[in-house]
Amino acid sequence: MRSFLMVTTALTLLASPLALAQTPPPPASALPPVAAPAAAPTAAPAAAPTAEYKYKTPKLKRAELDALLAKPDQILVIDVRRPDEVTTIGGLPVFLNIQAKDVEKNLAYIPKDRAIVTVSNHAGRAGAAADFLAAHGYKVAGAVGVENYEEEGGTLTKIAPPANPHVVTEKSLSTTSALTIAQTAYDSCTQQGYHVSVHVVGREGQILAALRGDGSSPHTFENSQRKAYTSRTFKIPSGEFAQRVKDNPTSSAVHLAGVIAAQGALPIKIGDDVIGAVGVSGAPGGDKDEACSKAGIDKVADQLK
Repeated sequence: MRSFLMVTTALTLLASPLALAQTPPPPASALPPVAAPAAAPTAAPAAAPTAEYKYKTPKLKRAELDALLAKPDQILVIDVRRPDEVTTIGGLPVFLNIQAKDVEKNLAYIPKDRAIVTVSNHAGRAGAAADFLAAHGYKVAGAVGVENYEEEGGTLTKIAPPANPHVVTEKSLSTTSALTIAQTAYDSCTQQGYHVSVHVVGREGQILAALRGDGSSPHTFENSQRKAYTSRTFKIPSGEFAQRVKDNPTSSAVHLAGVIAAQGALPIKIGDDVIGAVGVSGAPGGDKDEACSKAGIDKVADQLK
């Protein structure tokens, strides 16, 4: 009996570890959560360092520069930036523009009898150019960064970029002004009892406004247009053109399409630039037609500047 018990006990002890080893692990959902390791703190990006001014030439403050600019007969400002920087950012009112890379080959153009102030955006290139000039015997007062100067309250001069050489800018007579001129010329004649027609043409001789007066003869509508066209294309009063034809009857100009040698039209100008013309026909005499045309132009004279 004792032997049986001992064997049984031994088997029990041997089986127990085996059972434990074969016990399946608990499901993942039953495991306690494991905290993720804390992420290392991310350092804030460092601000870009401001370039250190490292030149022998003093970097001028606004007050120092203003004091020098107050004596324009004693200083020379040399801006060493590119033209596009000068246009975009602005600069000092008067300066000699020699880009930094070109200073050495242009020394002959720089006078030695004036104190020199070199200019760039933040005085870096200006300082380098100033040190170079000082080493070559020039009197250098200092270097300036125009953006620093502006930050300190200084005022920069903005330079307009050059006009596009492929684009022509012109002034033209507006429809509103053309209507005012035509109506005023017409009213001026009708108030005197004249039955007239009026035309106003633009820069290219194109019709902008036309009035056929009550009771005016049919031909007056054509004649007023031709007078206006003649005045515009020849840039003179149509009466002056008529005089030219009278003085030279063989002039071929009178045979051009749309042209007529008759008084009654005047060019419309802004300064010396002819932007159109007004012509009147129907009054008893070209001089009276012309007087009505003048009344129309005078009405908008303050706008033709």
